[in-house]
Amino acid sequence: KAIDADDSAGAEIESYYIDGVKYIETVGLGEYEATIKAFTYPPEFDRCNGLGAVRQGVSAYSQPRDSFGLSYRTTLGNGIQSLKYGYKIHIIYDAVAIADSLGYETTTDDTNVLDLSWKIKATPRAIPDRYPSAHIVIDTRFIYSGAVQALERVLYGDSVAIPRLPSPDEVDAILTNSVGMRITDNGDGTWTAISDVPE
Repeated sequence: KAIDADDSAGAEIESYYIDGVKYIETVGLGEYEATIKAFTYPPEFDRCNGLGAVRQGVSAYSQPRDSFGLSYRTTLGNGIQSLKYGYKIHIIYDAVAIADSLGYETTTDDTNVLDLSWKIKATPRAIPDRYPSAHIVIDTRFIYSGAVQALERVLYGDSVAIPRLPSPDEVDAILTNSVGMRITDNGDGTWTAISDVPE
């Protein structure tokens, strides 16, 4: 239903002084935190919610929580193409969730949907050539469409592929190896071009 994310949670500006004169400001990197709201969730998320099966039909709360990864998309619009301008794919790694408290009501003639909500925090992973991060973003406006399709095939699956969360290194490899054209310097003054696009 919705996600409210903050990539700079806990980040603070630190000022350093010598003889009363400021000589540098440093900014902490911060951490990924978010609030997720949903109408429902798949049964597999029970383990992430601290719910453990005792036997069929019986579960216990306050069990160790599994970490999880997730992916979501945010739409980008402009004045010409409206919401078809593009979108960003967000990938979150190694998140843990704590459910907000739920308020149950007596059944009445009014139908109210119970909103579920979780606060999540995530642990950063190694990112090629960057500081570790728990959140990577792919802006489809600047990525070759074949590379976006290849990444989404891994993330969301299709009739053949089972969906899964690729590592940051794998995301980088998918986007690098699925470009429209690759130019290789042969080292002898010549080059070779290979294209995924016919002609």
